[in-house]
Amino acid sequence: MVSINESQETPSQDELTTDQSSERDDCEWMDLMGKELQLKILPDVLPSKPFPAWMPLRDDDCEPKQTADVGDAVLVDFVGKFTQSDGSDVVFQEARDWLVILGDGDVTPGLEMGIRFLRQLDQPGSVKCHSKYAYGPTGRKASQQNIDVPPDACVMYRVIVRAVVDSTSEQFHTPQFCMERAKHKK
Repeated sequence: MVSINESQETPSQDELTTDQSSERDDCEWMDLMGKELQLKILPDVLPSKPFPAWMPLRDDDCEPKQTADVGDAVLVDFVGKFTQSDGSDVVFQEARDWLVILGDGDVTPGLEMGIRFLRQLDQPGSVKCHSKYAYGPTGRKASQQNIDVPPDACVMYRVIVRAVVDSTSEQFHTPQFCMERAKHKK
């Protein structure tokens, strides 16, 4: 089985790619499902960025929702990677403004649990997943510009929750937002 080597992060200019300074030792891993699924909430809150044009705008009289529940739409940025047997990290997927409906199986179970436990918008976090919370014994075949994930590979995600749209809100049911939800399905 391939393991995650958290000390060998690939440096990058990208805010999602973890560098040594943001993975400080004073941030502890939180067990979500024992040691097989863990979340580390990183200390730096990133400045908000503009939402895509299709994202429902927040009403002035409506307080933005801070945490996500099953059924809610969550706008996330994330990078997924695994460590090869030679110790090198491989980024297998990067996503910006990715719309996830919690509970719909839009992402791996490990990433979904990490999204649900990030409690502050624009708070970066790292999610460490055993293969059973990622792609399991079959792995994942690449599609389009993605890379194959080998069988039984443990993965790590760097994720930022940008916005949460309540499933009971009127914004969730606008025609434009319904079309975007359909586009972001597998």
